[in-house]
Amino acid sequence: MIIRLMFFLVFIFRVGYGYAQPQDLTLSCSKDNNETVINEKLTLENVRLHLTNGKCIFKQEIEIGSDVLIIGAGEDKTFIVDGREDSNPDSLITNKNFDEAENLTIQNLSLQGNVAVLGFSEHVHLIELFGASNVDIHHVKLGGFRGDGIYLGFHGKHNKNISISDATFDGITKNNRNAISIIDGTNIKITSNQFYNTTRRDMPGAIDIEPNRNKEHVVKRITISNNIFSNIGGKAAVVVSIKSKLSSVISDIFIYGNRIQNTNRGIFIRSQAFDIRTLTGWHYDIHDNSITNYKISKIYLCNISGLSDGYAVVAFNSDNLCWLDFMRK
Repeated sequence: MIIRLMFFLVFIFRVGYGYAQPQDLTLSCSKDNNETVINEKLTLENVRLHLTNGKCIFKQEIEIGSDVLIIGAGEDKTFIVDGREDSNPDSLITNKNFDEAENLTIQNLSLQGNVAVLGFSEHVHLIELFGASNVDIHHVKLGGFRGDGIYLGFHGKHNKNISISDATFDGITKNNRNAISIIDGTNIKITSNQFYNTTRRDMPGAIDIEPNRNKEHVVKRITISNNIFSNIGGKAAVVVSIKSKLSSVISDIFIYGNRIQNTNRGIFIRSQAFDIRTLTGWHYDIHDNSITNYKISKIYLCNISGLSDGYAVVAFNSDNLCWLDFMRK
């Protein structure tokens, strides 16, 4: 695999039945007035990339494969900036051209999108992953994303074992989609993060668990705990939206210990297309969340059963009521 930068070219060789030991590379982000502009596409695989203080402004996307560490000097010291001017480019960091990616760490830096300049674009994300496993994103600030801050999608292989912790998501203008979207994933932990100023009025919310109408999508063991949400637009701070029956039942959704304020709703969970009381294996555990200054309701549940903590279930077998309430602004 090749790592391409405008000022050097490094080859990483595969050795035997596995990879060579990861290469350690350093990219200076302060070459010119505390900024460095990277005009060429950066492709990373089997590498530890260290970024210095300053701003690295990328004019093309960063493609990532397996065994990648991207580490900065600190959240307020190293800035990866989306400098692309195309109104609808690819996401900034993506593994879409790799079949899968495993062993990925991003830490101690800021990712800055350009929603304030280019505005909303639903499918332009700061980080998008497909078929990724063993991912650790922590001590990262994600700001100004045009679509999502982090998007966990599906291209035939499943996401699993992903941790997002001690990160800050700031939509800046509230003209974004979601801070985090989970289309497919097993064992996803979203803990001790902060979410501010995200999500335009016609989008879901800060965290959206929403498998598409693809029966092969898997959503299991999702933990959302000890996070802070403030000034969140859309439908709710946390949304679980089930559009159709999947081959694998969505189960083990844990939402607890979160502080939510200044939203339309705190938590919104709905099944739009069918009554899941007839299914088995569903388990939602929602407890000890502080929800204040909401406009519509603390928690709204629609066509959902199997919940702990005695929450009332509303609008069984009434898909229209689910949909109409979900569309309320």
